[in-house]
Amino acid sequence: MRRFAATLLTLTALGRASAQACEDIGLKSAFPSIKVEGVTACFLYTKTNKLEKNQLSIDPDGLILYSISESQKPKLIYEFPYAGTKGEIQDAFITSVDGGPDRRLFVIHRIETPSSWESTSDIYDVIAIKFENNILTLDKQISRFFDMGGDLIDSPGNVIYRYPYKNKASIKTALNSSLFNAVNSASRLEGVIREKTFLYEGDHAPAIQDRSKIYLTKGDLVVLKDSVAGWCKVSHEGKVKTVEMWTQCQAIAFQG
Repeated sequence: MRRFAATLLTLTALGRASAQACEDIGLKSAFPSIKVEGVTACFLYTKTNKLEKNQLSIDPDGLILYSISESQKPKLIYEFPYAGTKGEIQDAFITSVDGGPDRRLFVIHRIETPSSWESTSDIYDVIAIKFENNILTLDKQISRFFDMGGDLIDSPGNVIYRYPYKNKASIKTALNSSLFNAVNSASRLEGVIREKTFLYEGDHAPAIQDRSKIYLTKGDLVVLKDSVAGWCKVSHEGKVKTVEMWTQCQAIAFQG
């Protein structure tokens, strides 16, 4: 019982120390700080612009992430996407990316959809942060896998895309999938199309608003080439030529 109490007091002290370190930057906290391996992640609002004369309102603050350690000065390491609408850090947690000691800090950020956008849900983006040399750094490869997005519907009202990584559970499920393992390790992964699915053009990401007339049918074999935000770029050897285009990952049953 005494050992538990001592541990609780230690954790409380660490939490207060981390919070104080973030406050010293001089910006308002946007989410409780997280300290791991001697490094503190500070989630802060950017400074609000002062109201100009005759201006009735101002845009919501943006969100940023700072890294603080005893051996390093506070360093800005990431600015979350901003669209002139209210945003928030929905969750932040540390978990393994391979079932072993290799861990990352994952952050789920959400912003309200601007009225001019076609998304029917809020916009989500997920980043992965790694710990190196007493400082936090963005893991660009893993962050690109999760990327950002919001649900979309077509003109008749049918859902054509759902951003799949909106909470902690979905991220952890993805980290344990053959899809993530293949992308993260650049290894070969084959799959079978579950049902008729149309393909999309695009080099590094799908051109979602420009669906092609090309489609794959149930049972077609594909090889994974890339994956971003729930979209998979696949290669399929057709009777006439090999097609390499994007489709939603949920349309594929991966073998592995």
